Amino acid sequence: MLPSRSYLPIYTRNTTALGRIACVMKGRHKADVLLYYPIETLRRHHRPSDMQFGSYDEWEHRIKDELWKIMNTLLHYQIDFDFVDGDTLSRMERGEEGILIGANGEEYSALILPPMEKT
Repeated sequence: MLPSRSYLPIYTRNTTALGRIACVMKGRHKADVLLYYPIETLRRHHRPSDMQFGSYDEWEHRIKDELWKIMNTLLHYQIDFDFVDGDTLSRMERGEEGILIGANGEEYSALILPPMEKT
């Protein structure tokens, strides 16, 4: 059922106002912190097995536990972060005052390194 004509100006004004609000509120993702994901260390230590998720050694458990602690701490303090791997990190540029600049132009002021083996 269509609304009566007397309501159409109200709907028009409401949708116009909501459209303006959407334009003002439009934003983009902005994270200042990079969290390194040590996939190379995990690959080096992981051994396949008949178990559903494989068998994990001490390094894998340590990395998993530390990553969870770091992620939960960042989220607790409402600090947005992005994961980064070694390949992506090696292609990033360094700006002024140690700022890391990604391929998309996004800037990061901090890099967090969890426990890992040097690769």
